[in-house]
Amino acid sequence: MLIEEIKKYVVDADLTSTQKKSLDYFLENGFPTTKDEDWKYTSLKKVLKRKYCLKSSDFELNDEMIQQYSLGVKDKIIFKNGKIYSEPKILGVSIKKMKDLVMPKNSALCYLNEAICENSYEIVFDKNLNLDNPIEILHFINNYNDYFLQLRTKITCGSGSNVKLVERFCNIGNNTLINSCMHADVKRNSFFEISKLQSYNDNTHTIDNTLVDQDRDSTANVHTFSFDGSFIRNNLNFYQNNENCTSNMNGITIIDKSNFVDHHTFVDHKFQNCLSNESYKGVYFDSTKGVFNGKIMVRPDAQKINAFQSNNNLLFSDNASIKTKPQLEIYADDVKCSHGCTIGQIDKKSLFYMRSRGFSEKTAKGLLTFAFLIEVIEKLNAKEIVDYAKTEIAKKLSIEKDLL
Repeated sequence: MLIEEIKKYVVDADLTSTQKKSLDYFLENGFPTTKDEDWKYTSLKKVLKRKYCLKSSDFELNDEMIQQYSLGVKDKIIFKNGKIYSEPKILGVSIKKMKDLVMPKNSALCYLNEAICENSYEIVFDKNLNLDNPIEILHFINNYNDYFLQLRTKITCGSGSNVKLVERFCNIGNNTLINSCMHADVKRNSFFEISKLQSYNDNTHTIDNTLVDQDRDSTANVHTFSFDGSFIRNNLNFYQNNENCTSNMNGITIIDKSNFVDHHTFVDHKFQNCLSNESYKGVYFDSTKGVFNGKIMVRPDAQKINAFQSNNNLLFSDNASIKTKPQLEIYADDVKCSHGCTIGQIDKKSLFYMRSRGFSEKTAKGLLTFAFLIEVIEKLNAKEIVDYAKTEIAKKLSIEKDLL
């Protein structure tokens, strides 16, 4: 069992007192199971069956491999098996390796990450720094054996800064289970945006934990694109810790074969005059399974809140399924909150109309599906992300990209 491997691994590890406490917490609670409410529809049994190695091995990384996964963004932060490989030289941006990087923890997996992660980093963006173009974060992963990798990153956005990031995990090796924890500390009057690109091979199983803390007058956007990967679990949590915060979450999922994607989101409105928008769209082929669980909390002092959440899904197979659970928990009375979900298929009348205009059935379905997704695409700012999304969507829908 993986827990036994973890126990063996830590025998020779030089753990700090904080890491020892986190390890004890994890060993007491273990990996989440379907008995846990937040994991009711998501089982780790198959993922945890493999015998994973926790020690990393080195491998050669060249420019050709980097180009293959890069969006062509000029500035890149590159990691190899969780260790920094290269970083851009940008005035006002610094990367520090931290032995005892303390971040908020809200699950046993976060405690495990804190306990055994070999390489933890803080990326700091100085006060009033304005980045015109996004920075690309590429995690290259390769190991001789099946690998259980911990990634741990803190993003600090100084007051008044403007930061845009793109993150991608690039597994070029054996079966890998990734447990990633990211904490974004978004200071007063700053703008933070990250696009998570999840186009993985069948050897990649990912648990992505992202926690965003926001101060007064800040905006934080998280865009998640899940296009491939046998198992993906995204835990996204926003905490609005002062007034006039704006939180935006957008996601597109298009999967086939027997792939699985689970989006769990949580927005905690603690103060008044704040806004949150959440829009997730899913398209499911073959024997795929999806889960969406979105919760909005509005606390008693959080008056004049606008919070909107939607999850819309298309099923293209009788064997595909989606479990969706939007939730509102409101303890204030002067608020505007809404949530909703839909599950359906392509409208037959619209399909007939497209066919009558000379489009093949495959192209007609592809264009109608893209029209279903366009609401999320239009919320993207960086042209590199728009191009990436259209390329992946065209590929998944088997239509010409020029038609989009």
